[in-house]
Amino acid sequence: MTQSEKDQQFKELMLKSKLNMPFSDFEDDVILQIKKQEEHKKSLSRNLKVSWLSFFAGTILGIVLTIQLFQIKIEGLGISSGMIELIFQLTFSVFVIFSLDFLIRFSRKISPTKLLNISSLRLPVLRDKT
Repeated sequence: MTQSEKDQQFKELMLKSKLNMPFSDFEDDVILQIKKQEEHKKSLSRNLKVSWLSFFAGTILGIVLTIQLFQIKIEGLGISSGMIELIFQLTFSVFVIFSLDFLIRFSRKISPTKLLNISSLRLPVLRDKT
């Protein structure tokens, strides 16, 4: 086998190995999708930092308002101010706990469908065994 025959076989082999792209701009689309995914990851990281900052600022503001609000004696609807204060504090505490739980789950990169799964908030004893 001469060199020219080998070259011809090599050319034919190389032509057979050529990949046909499904679309003319397939590579551009893939690169664009990769860039979008990277931008999305960066924006999620930035949004997560803002969420934590907002959570702590809101919690501190809520505590300060709770303390300041109930230094003033409030009577209304025939309920004592101690009972109103207790209801307000319980509501605030539940809101803070759920918000903290949500942020912790989001920080651990749990998928969004599991993130809003209310059944996961149940006590382990009460969860279904299925």
